Amino acid sequence: PEEITALMGVVHAGEPVAFEALRSIIAYKGENHIDEMQVNEGSILDGKPIESLKTKAFRLIILGIVRTDVEGEKQFLFNPDDAIRLHSGDDLVVMGHPTAIAHFKRKVQ
Repeated sequence: PEEITALMGVVHAGEPVAFEALRSIIAYKGENHIDEMQVNEGSILDGKPIESLKTKAFRLIILGIVRTDVEGEKQFLFNPDDAIRLHSGDDLVVMGHPTAIAHFKRKVQ
């Protein structure tokens, strides 16, 4: 347990989202899932900054965004800055309880 705690401390210092994901996985032992949702053109997510999504109210952790760059290559933006705006074609990657993810998807799609 001491080793895990030390490792979690190192992760927490450098990557708070990674720490939250790790803590959630350990604490809930398989109850949480990772899922993605595509941002469709004209959807409520299209053009919204990450900070406006209020995922904490749904008990979700945003792990990242899968976005296609100008060369057509897919990039994974881990722990995106709150000011980053979602765009049509992006995939938002979240972690949480399946019921919470489903509820969030219903609200935003």
